[in-house]
Amino acid sequence: MKDYSAYIFLPRLIFTLAVKARTIRLVFSAQNSAVTEAN
Repeated sequence: MKDYSAYIFLPRLIFTLAVKARTIRLVFSAQNSAVTEAN
C-alpha cells in the first residue's frame, strides 16, 4: 500500500515543482525585460 501511494505522490510532486519552476522563470524573464526596457 505504501508503494502504491508513492506512485500517486511522486508524479504530483514533480508536476508541482515543474509548475513552480516555470512560474519563477516567467517572473524572472518579465523582470529582465522590464529592466532592459527601463534602460
